[in-house]
Amino acid sequence: MRNTYFFILIFLISNYCNSQISDYIVGIDRPISILLVNNELYFAEYADNGNGKISKVDITDPIPVVTEILTGLNYPNTLALNGNDLYYTVDADNGSRSGIAKIYKFDITNSNPIPIEVFQNLNIPSSIVIDGDDLYISDYSSNKIIKIDLSIANPVSNDVSTVGFSVSSLLLNENELYFSNFTLGKLSKIDTSEPNPVVTDIFTNLSNPSGVLLYNNEVYISEFNQNDGTISKVDISNPNPITSLLSGLANPYVIAINENHIYIPEFAENKISKISTSSLTLNEYSIKQNIRVYPNPASNFIKISGTNETLRYRIYDIIGTEVTKGSVSQDEVILINNLNAGLYFLKFESINIIKIIKR
Repeated sequence: MRNTYFFILIFLISNYCNSQISDYIVGIDRPISILLVNNELYFAEYADNGNGKISKVDITDPIPVVTEILTGLNYPNTLALNGNDLYYTVDADNGSRSGIAKIYKFDITNSNPIPIEVFQNLNIPSSIVIDGDDLYISDYSSNKIIKIDLSIANPVSNDVSTVGFSVSSLLLNENELYFSNFTLGKLSKIDTSEPNPVVTDIFTNLSNPSGVLLYNNEVYISEFNQNDGTISKVDISNPNPITSLLSGLANPYVIAINENHIYIPEFAENKISKISTSSLTLNEYSIKQNIRVYPNPASNFIKISGTNETLRYRIYDIIGTEVTKGSVSQDEVILINNLNAGLYFLKFESINIIKIIKR
Protein backbone atom coordinates (compact mmCIF):
# COMPACT_ATOMS: atom_id res chain seq x y z
CA MET A 1 0.00 0.00 0.00
CA ARG A 2 2.85 2.38 0.86
CA ASN A 3 4.38 1.87 -2.59
CA THR A 4 1.00 2.48 -4.23
CA TYR A 5 0.60 5.84 -2.51
CA PHE A 6 4.20 6.71 -3.35
CA PHE A 7 3.62 5.97 -7.02
CA ILE A 8 0.42 8.04 -7.09
CA LEU A 9 2.33 10.98 -5.57
CA ILE A 10 5.13 10.66 -8.11
CA PHE A 11 2.63 10.34 -10.95
CA LEU A 12 0.79 13.49 -9.90
CA ILE A 13 3.99 15.52 -9.47
CA SER A 14 5.59 14.36 -12.71
CA ASN A 15 2.45 14.99 -14.75
CA TYR A 16 1.49 18.30 -13.15
CA CYS A 17 3.61 20.24 -15.58
CA ASN A 18 1.66 18.80 -18.51
CA SER A 19 -1.76 19.09 -16.86
CA GLN A 20 -2.57 22.33 -18.67
CA ILE A 21 -1.91 20.89 -22.13
CA SER A 22 -5.06 20.35 -24.18
CA ASP A 23 -5.82 18.88 -27.58
CA TYR A 24 -6.46 21.76 -29.96
CA ILE A 25 -6.84 20.10 -33.38
CA VAL A 26 -7.15 16.32 -33.73
CA GLY A 27 -7.68 13.89 -36.57
CA ILE A 28 -5.08 15.42 -38.87
CA ASP A 29 -2.24 13.63 -40.64
CA ARG A 30 1.27 14.14 -39.24
CA PRO A 31 1.33 17.89 -38.56
CA ILE A 32 4.91 18.98 -39.00
CA SER A 33 5.10 22.76 -39.31
CA ILE A 34 2.91 25.59 -38.08
CA LEU A 35 2.98 29.35 -38.46
CA LEU A 36 0.97 31.98 -36.60
CA VAL A 37 -0.10 34.99 -38.73
CA ASN A 38 -2.09 37.42 -36.58
CA ASN A 39 -5.06 35.31 -35.42
CA GLU A 40 -4.68 32.60 -38.05
CA LEU A 41 -2.70 29.45 -37.38
CA TYR A 42 -1.41 27.81 -40.57
CA PHE A 43 -0.17 24.22 -40.49
CA ALA A 44 1.15 21.59 -42.89
CA GLU A 45 0.26 17.89 -42.85
CA TYR A 46 3.27 15.83 -43.91
CA ALA A 47 1.65 13.14 -46.07
CA ASP A 48 2.38 11.64 -49.49
CA ASN A 49 0.29 10.34 -52.42
CA GLY A 50 -1.44 13.68 -52.73
CA ASN A 51 -2.74 13.59 -49.15
CA GLY A 52 -0.58 16.44 -47.88
CA LYS A 53 -2.34 19.69 -47.02
CA ILE A 54 -1.84 23.23 -45.84
CA SER A 55 -4.73 24.44 -43.69
CA LYS A 56 -5.54 27.13 -41.16
CA VAL A 57 -7.72 27.85 -38.13
CA ASP A 58 -8.80 31.09 -36.50
CA ILE A 59 -7.45 30.93 -32.94
CA THR A 60 -10.08 33.40 -31.73
CA ASP A 61 -12.84 30.89 -32.43
CA PRO A 62 -13.83 29.02 -29.25
CA ILE A 63 -14.09 25.82 -31.30
CA PRO A 64 -11.44 25.75 -34.03
CA VAL A 65 -12.70 25.03 -37.55
CA VAL A 66 -10.08 23.76 -40.00
CA THR A 67 -10.10 25.48 -43.39
CA GLU A 68 -8.14 23.63 -46.08
CA ILE A 69 -6.17 26.01 -48.29
CA LEU A 70 -4.07 23.71 -50.47
CA THR A 71 -4.59 19.98 -50.95
CA GLY A 72 -3.09 17.29 -53.16
CA LEU A 73 0.45 17.92 -51.89
CA ASN A 74 3.28 15.44 -51.34
CA TYR A 75 5.21 15.91 -48.11
CA PRO A 76 4.59 19.64 -47.50
CA ASN A 77 7.05 20.72 -44.86
CA THR A 78 8.28 24.08 -43.63
CA LEU A 79 6.34 27.39 -43.74
CA ALA A 80 7.53 31.01 -43.85
CA LEU A 81 5.78 34.34 -44.45
CA ASN A 82 7.00 37.28 -46.54
CA GLY A 83 4.45 40.07 -46.77
CA ASN A 84 1.24 38.40 -47.96
CA ASP A 85 3.11 35.47 -49.50
CA LEU A 86 3.26 32.20 -47.61
CA TYR A 87 6.25 30.12 -48.71
CA TYR A 88 6.26 26.36 -48.24
CA THR A 89 8.32 23.38 -49.31
CA VAL A 90 7.42 19.96 -50.66
CA ASP A 91 9.89 17.13 -50.33
CA ALA A 92 8.58 15.50 -53.52
CA ASP A 93 6.28 16.23 -56.43
CA ASN A 94 5.67 12.66 -57.52
CA GLY A 95 4.36 10.91 -54.40
CA SER A 96 7.70 9.69 -53.03
CA ARG A 97 10.68 11.39 -51.49
CA SER A 98 12.83 10.36 -54.45
CA GLY A 99 11.34 13.29 -56.35
CA ILE A 100 12.72 16.78 -56.71
CA ALA A 101 12.05 18.96 -53.68
CA LYS A 102 10.66 22.41 -54.42
CA ILE A 103 9.68 25.70 -52.82
CA TYR A 104 6.35 27.34 -53.62
CA LYS A 105 4.46 30.42 -52.48
CA PHE A 106 0.85 31.63 -52.48
CA ASP A 107 -0.98 34.81 -51.53
CA ILE A 108 -2.79 34.33 -48.20
CA THR A 109 -5.22 37.15 -49.04
CA ASN A 110 -6.51 35.21 -52.05
CA SER A 111 -9.51 33.01 -51.25
CA ASN A 112 -8.53 30.66 -54.09
CA PRO A 113 -4.73 30.78 -54.01
CA ILE A 114 -2.65 29.50 -56.90
CA PRO A 115 0.75 28.07 -55.91
CA ILE A 116 3.72 29.62 -57.70
CA GLU A 117 6.96 27.69 -57.98
CA VAL A 118 9.89 29.64 -56.52
CA PHE A 119 12.81 27.21 -56.61
CA GLN A 120 13.63 23.53 -57.18
CA ASN A 121 16.58 21.15 -57.41
CA LEU A 122 16.73 20.66 -53.64
CA ASN A 123 17.14 17.43 -51.70
CA ILE A 124 15.17 17.75 -48.44
CA PRO A 125 14.60 21.42 -47.56
CA SER A 126 13.97 21.08 -43.83
CA SER A 127 13.57 24.79 -43.04
CA ILE A 128 13.36 28.20 -44.70
CA VAL A 129 13.61 31.76 -43.37
CA ILE A 130 13.30 35.05 -45.22
CA ASP A 131 15.23 38.31 -44.77
CA GLY A 132 14.17 40.93 -47.32
CA ASP A 133 14.96 39.44 -50.72
CA ASP A 134 17.11 36.67 -49.26
CA LEU A 135 15.55 33.25 -48.75
CA TYR A 136 17.71 30.97 -46.60
CA ILE A 137 17.26 27.22 -47.00
CA SER A 138 18.60 24.34 -44.94
CA ASP A 139 19.12 21.47 -47.37
CA TYR A 140 19.05 18.54 -44.97
CA SER A 141 20.62 15.87 -47.19
CA SER A 142 23.44 18.00 -48.58
CA ASN A 143 24.51 19.35 -45.15
CA LYS A 144 24.35 22.91 -46.44
CA ILE A 145 22.67 26.20 -45.76
CA ILE A 146 22.04 28.01 -49.02
CA LYS A 147 20.22 31.18 -50.05
CA ILE A 148 18.48 32.53 -53.12
CA ASP A 149 17.58 36.07 -54.20
CA LEU A 150 13.79 36.39 -54.39
CA SER A 151 14.03 39.54 -56.52
CA ILE A 152 15.37 37.45 -59.42
CA ALA A 153 12.94 35.62 -61.71
CA ASN A 154 15.07 32.48 -61.95
CA PRO A 155 17.24 32.53 -58.83
CA VAL A 156 20.44 30.54 -58.47
CA SER A 157 21.41 29.11 -55.10
CA ASN A 158 24.52 30.29 -53.28
CA ASP A 159 26.16 28.39 -50.43
CA VAL A 160 26.03 30.31 -47.16
CA SER A 161 27.68 27.64 -45.05
CA THR A 162 28.66 24.02 -45.55
CA VAL A 163 28.05 23.01 -41.98
CA GLY A 164 28.95 19.34 -42.39
CA PHE A 165 25.85 18.00 -40.69
CA SER A 166 22.10 17.83 -41.15
CA VAL A 167 20.30 21.07 -40.27
CA SER A 168 16.69 20.59 -39.21
CA SER A 169 15.56 24.15 -38.51
CA LEU A 170 16.61 27.77 -39.08
CA LEU A 171 16.06 30.94 -37.10
CA LEU A 172 17.18 34.41 -38.19
CA ASN A 173 17.81 37.19 -35.65
CA GLU A 174 19.28 40.20 -37.45
CA ASN A 175 22.62 38.96 -38.83
CA GLU A 176 22.69 35.85 -36.67
CA LEU A 177 21.36 32.70 -38.27
CA TYR A 178 20.62 30.02 -35.68
CA PHE A 179 20.19 26.40 -36.70
CA SER A 180 19.60 23.07 -35.02
CA ASN A 181 21.65 19.96 -35.70
CA PHE A 182 19.29 17.01 -35.49
CA THR A 183 21.84 14.20 -35.46
CA LEU A 184 24.50 15.77 -33.21
CA GLY A 185 22.00 17.43 -30.87
CA LYS A 186 23.25 21.01 -31.03
CA LEU A 187 22.00 24.56 -31.45
CA SER A 188 24.55 26.62 -33.38
CA LYS A 189 24.76 29.92 -35.24
CA ILE A 190 26.66 31.80 -37.93
CA ASP A 191 26.99 35.50 -38.73
CA THR A 192 25.48 36.00 -42.19
CA SER A 193 27.33 39.30 -42.62
CA GLU A 194 30.65 37.45 -42.67
CA PRO A 195 31.96 36.31 -46.08
CA ASN A 196 33.13 33.01 -44.60
CA PRO A 197 30.98 32.50 -41.51
CA VAL A 198 32.28 30.31 -38.71
CA VAL A 199 29.91 27.93 -36.95
CA THR A 200 29.57 28.68 -33.23
CA ASP A 201 27.88 26.12 -30.99
CA ILE A 202 25.37 27.72 -28.60
CA PHE A 203 24.03 24.67 -26.79
CA THR A 204 24.82 20.97 -26.95
CA ASN A 205 23.45 17.80 -25.35
CA LEU A 206 20.07 18.18 -27.03
CA SER A 207 18.10 15.18 -28.24
CA ASN A 208 16.96 15.40 -31.87
CA PRO A 209 16.35 19.19 -31.93
CA SER A 210 13.84 19.75 -34.72
CA GLY A 211 12.48 23.28 -34.43
CA VAL A 212 13.69 26.66 -33.15
CA LEU A 213 11.57 29.75 -32.58
CA LEU A 214 12.43 33.22 -31.26
CA TYR A 215 9.95 34.89 -28.91
CA ASN A 216 10.72 37.74 -26.49
CA ASN A 217 14.49 37.27 -26.82
CA GLU A 218 14.22 33.60 -25.95
CA VAL A 219 14.83 30.70 -28.30
CA TYR A 220 12.35 27.85 -27.94
CA ILE A 221 13.68 24.45 -28.96
CA SER A 222 11.60 21.38 -29.87
CA GLU A 223 13.16 17.95 -29.44
CA PHE A 224 11.65 15.42 -31.82
CA ASN A 225 11.29 12.33 -29.63
CA GLN A 226 8.26 10.08 -29.81
CA ASN A 227 8.12 8.91 -26.20
CA ASP A 228 9.41 12.02 -24.46
CA GLY A 229 9.54 14.95 -26.83
CA THR A 230 10.31 18.22 -25.07
CA ILE A 231 10.05 21.98 -25.47
CA SER A 232 12.85 24.00 -23.87
CA LYS A 233 13.96 27.61 -24.01
CA VAL A 234 17.27 29.48 -23.97
CA ASP A 235 17.78 33.18 -23.29
CA ILE A 236 20.03 34.19 -26.20
CA SER A 237 21.42 37.07 -24.17
CA ASN A 238 22.63 34.52 -21.61
CA PRO A 239 22.55 31.16 -23.37
CA ASN A 240 24.14 28.96 -20.71
CA PRO A 241 20.97 28.18 -18.72
CA ILE A 242 18.38 26.13 -20.57
CA THR A 243 14.93 25.67 -19.06
CA SER A 244 12.85 22.60 -19.85
CA LEU A 245 9.22 23.67 -20.16
CA LEU A 246 7.28 20.65 -21.40
CA SER A 247 8.01 16.96 -21.69
CA GLY A 248 6.18 13.77 -22.64
CA LEU A 249 5.20 15.07 -26.08
CA ALA A 250 4.88 12.88 -29.18
CA ASN A 251 7.39 14.15 -31.76
CA PRO A 252 6.92 17.92 -31.39
CA TYR A 253 8.24 19.82 -34.38
CA VAL A 254 8.23 23.57 -35.10
CA ILE A 255 6.00 25.37 -32.57
CA ALA A 256 4.07 28.67 -32.66
CA ILE A 257 3.63 31.04 -29.74
CA ASN A 258 1.85 34.27 -28.83
CA GLU A 259 1.19 36.03 -25.55
CA ASN A 260 -1.62 33.61 -24.70
CA HIS A 261 -0.67 30.13 -25.87
CA ILE A 262 2.00 27.83 -27.25
CA TYR A 263 0.77 25.69 -30.15
CA ILE A 264 2.56 22.35 -30.56
CA PRO A 265 2.20 19.96 -33.51
CA GLU A 266 2.60 16.42 -32.17
CA PHE A 267 3.62 14.51 -35.29
CA ALA A 268 3.20 11.00 -33.88
CA GLU A 269 -0.23 11.69 -32.34
CA ASN A 270 -1.72 13.40 -35.42
CA LYS A 271 -2.79 16.43 -33.46
CA ILE A 272 -1.91 19.99 -32.48
CA SER A 273 -1.84 20.69 -28.76
CA LYS A 274 -1.80 23.98 -26.90
CA ILE A 275 -0.88 25.25 -23.47
CA SER A 276 -1.45 28.59 -21.79
CA THR A 277 1.63 30.80 -21.56
CA SER A 278 0.26 32.15 -18.27
CA SER A 279 0.63 28.66 -16.82
CA LEU A 280 4.23 28.63 -17.97
CA THR A 281 4.83 32.05 -16.44
CA LEU A 282 3.31 31.11 -13.11
CA ASN A 283 4.74 27.62 -12.78
CA GLU A 284 7.88 28.06 -14.93
CA TYR A 285 7.58 24.30 -15.18
CA SER A 286 10.51 24.37 -12.83
CA ILE A 287 10.23 20.72 -11.88
CA LYS A 288 13.58 20.41 -13.66
CA GLN A 289 15.01 23.74 -12.42
CA ASN A 290 17.53 24.00 -15.28
CA ILE A 291 18.67 20.44 -14.56
CA ARG A 292 18.81 18.52 -17.80
CA VAL A 293 19.10 14.74 -18.08
CA TYR A 294 20.54 13.28 -21.27
CA PRO A 295 20.30 11.08 -23.20
CA ASN A 296 16.67 10.30 -22.43
CA PRO A 297 15.65 7.62 -23.37
CA ALA A 298 18.94 5.88 -22.58
CA SER A 299 20.33 2.35 -22.57
CA ASN A 300 23.47 2.32 -20.44
CA PHE A 301 23.87 5.65 -18.65
CA ILE A 302 22.49 9.14 -18.18
CA LYS A 303 24.23 12.44 -17.43
CA ILE A 304 23.06 15.74 -16.00
CA SER A 305 23.79 19.33 -16.93
CA GLY A 306 22.68 22.69 -15.54
CA THR A 307 24.33 22.48 -12.12
CA ASN A 308 27.62 23.60 -10.59
CA GLU A 309 27.35 21.41 -7.51
CA THR A 310 27.27 17.75 -6.58
CA LEU A 311 23.71 16.48 -6.18
CA ARG A 312 22.48 13.41 -4.31
CA TYR A 313 19.91 11.40 -6.20
CA ARG A 314 17.61 8.41 -5.95
CA ILE A 315 15.95 6.47 -8.77
CA TYR A 316 12.59 4.76 -8.24
CA ASP A 317 10.75 2.27 -10.42
CA ILE A 318 7.12 2.59 -11.43
CA ILE A 319 5.80 1.09 -8.18
CA GLY A 320 7.92 3.34 -5.98
CA THR A 321 10.77 0.97 -5.12
CA GLU A 322 14.18 2.61 -4.86
CA VAL A 323 16.47 0.90 -7.39
CA THR A 324 19.64 2.96 -7.02
CA LYS A 325 21.04 6.07 -5.38
CA GLY A 326 24.23 8.10 -5.27
CA SER A 327 25.79 11.48 -5.99
CA VAL A 328 26.47 13.09 -9.36
CA SER A 329 28.01 16.30 -10.70
CA GLN A 330 27.82 18.14 -14.02
CA ASP A 331 28.29 15.72 -16.97
CA GLU A 332 29.08 12.77 -14.70
CA VAL A 333 27.57 9.38 -15.53
CA ILE A 334 24.74 7.62 -13.69
CA LEU A 335 24.82 3.98 -14.75
CA ILE A 336 21.44 2.42 -15.55
CA ASN A 337 22.63 -0.54 -17.63
CA ASN A 338 21.51 -3.00 -14.93
CA LEU A 339 17.92 -1.72 -14.93
CA ASN A 340 15.12 -3.35 -16.87
CA ALA A 341 13.61 -1.42 -19.76
CA GLY A 342 10.78 0.87 -18.73
CA LEU A 343 9.83 4.11 -16.97
CA TYR A 344 11.72 5.34 -13.89
CA PHE A 345 11.69 8.46 -11.71
CA LEU A 346 14.88 10.39 -10.90
CA LYS A 347 14.68 12.43 -7.68
CA PHE A 348 17.26 14.98 -6.57
CA GLU A 349 17.23 16.70 -3.21
CA SER A 350 15.17 19.92 -3.32
CA ILE A 351 14.27 19.28 -6.97
CA ASN A 352 11.10 17.61 -8.10
CA ILE A 353 10.94 14.41 -10.07
CA ILE A 354 12.24 13.84 -13.61
CA LYS A 355 10.93 10.97 -15.70
CA ILE A 356 13.56 8.83 -17.40
CA ILE A 357 13.09 5.99 -19.85
CA LYS A 358 15.42 2.97 -19.91
CA ARG A 359 15.57 1.32 -23.30
